[in-house]
Amino acid sequence: AFPRTNIVTAQSQQSEVGNYAEITADGTEAIEVWVGYHPLIGGPDWLRVHRAVWLRNVETGDCTLHDFLPAKTAPSDVVPMVFGQPIDGRIRSVPSMKIAAVRDGDSSKSENDPSSFLRTYTCPPPFGTLQCVTTALHASTSVSKANREWDTAIRLVTNDCWRYVDSLVKS
Repeated sequence: AFPRTNIVTAQSQQSEVGNYAEITADGTEAIEVWVGYHPLIGGPDWLRVHRAVWLRNVETGDCTLHDFLPAKTAPSDVVPMVFGQPIDGRIRSVPSMKIAAVRDGDSSKSENDPSSFLRTYTCPPPFGTLQCVTTALHASTSVSKANREWDTAIRLVTNDCWRYVDSLVKS
């Protein structure tokens, strides 16, 4: 699991680099692990049921968004999932420089396709909580391992964005 510290509280939206001295004593960078809630792709902004993990470098402010979503997002592709059938999913990792305007939707579609939605994300997520603080090395290793082992067939309740986030936070 990500190492936890009593210094950080979930209410903290801003961090002070000095607060993490005990974690980064060996010279590695401190990384905040956030869980954020977002609208479903193509859904209304008020319906924040999609979960994602944000890894935020305390010193530089750089963030990476990690989430698990359907490979195709047209209603005809997603409906089987609602009825308990697995559908193809994909793991998405978006670095800071692309977070401001992430194109959600079917990754095989063009920007002009109506099933491709431009969504703006901020870091840390405004609808989210700080889970813990860890080192850059531990965060990178944990995410890589979890992504390699993750089953990319989405099955609601058993293998979806909520379970994906849980697996990253617990790794």
